[in-house]
Amino acid sequence: MGTTIVVYSSSPDRAVVGTVSVRHFARTSAEEIWQQHSETVGIERAELMEYLDGTSSCSALEVEAPNAWTRHVPLDELRLELGLEPAQSFRYIDDYQYSQLLRLSGTPAELK
Repeated sequence: MGTTIVVYSSSPDRAVVGTVSVRHFARTSAEEIWQQHSETVGIERAELMEYLDGTSSCSALEVEAPNAWTRHVPLDELRLELGLEPAQSFRYIDDYQYSQLLRLSGTPAELK
């Protein structure tokens, strides 16, 4: 897919810490996610099933190319420089905001 995800760490960092690329997106059942990805989801089956209890389907992102930024962009800079507030789950940012995040992190655009 190639979509870039900007990763915000809420605790303890309270900062944008880097990026990953979306390799694959799936919308399916919790059981199917477990069957296909149990080795890589990072939690026990019971935890996944409890978290997704009552849902008929769920979404899963398979990511690749993690890029941890050397300089994290803290929450106060996100607010001051870009007027951004972290969302509860996700939010979209535009190309300008993304380029400014790269600038603030000191990450060259080609290494995004």
